[in-house]
Amino acid sequence: RIGLTEPVPDTADNASLPGLAVRLGLPSAVGTVLGLAVLAGTLAALGRWRRQVDPAGTAPWAVLAAGLLMSPIAWHNYLMLLWPGMLLLLAVDGRTPYRPGRAGVLLAVAVIPVSWNALWPAGVGWALPGRTLYCVVLLAYWWVLLSASRSSAGRVADGIAETGDPPPT
Repeated sequence: RIGLTEPVPDTADNASLPGLAVRLGLPSAVGTVLGLAVLAGTLAALGRWRRQVDPAGTAPWAVLAAGLLMSPIAWHNYLMLLWPGMLLLLAVDGRTPYRPGRAGVLLAVAVIPVSWNALWPAGVGWALPGRTLYCVVLLAYWWVLLSASRSSAGRVADGIAETGDPPPT
């Protein structure tokens, strides 16, 4: 109840979609509805792919990222909640030495300090791109985790189709 009745803060380190809506001058309910659509779409996509195996194990982390996008407040340091999923993905992406891939890049940008906010004053139009950094990073986490669960599931399904072996249980 408190999360839906209290105003969403207009701070750059609120990475949620309701926080982004407030920074864009829209009601926070717009961001909540967008976040709900992201969460429902994520669950629907994963439900469609449920018969396929997700060996990277990123599907639960994609759901968590979607939940953070929908929540009224998702401070930038909440990205740490998604690090286990990124580490799983890093193990898959980083099989080649010195090539961390998308997970390595996302782990790096997540540690940009909150002092970043001082560079982008509230209420100034040119500052809006800088004030959306953490929301963009959270969206990227969500997209990468969701697409990794799909692509890894698809690779396993393709392998099953090629070999004719039954799916693992």
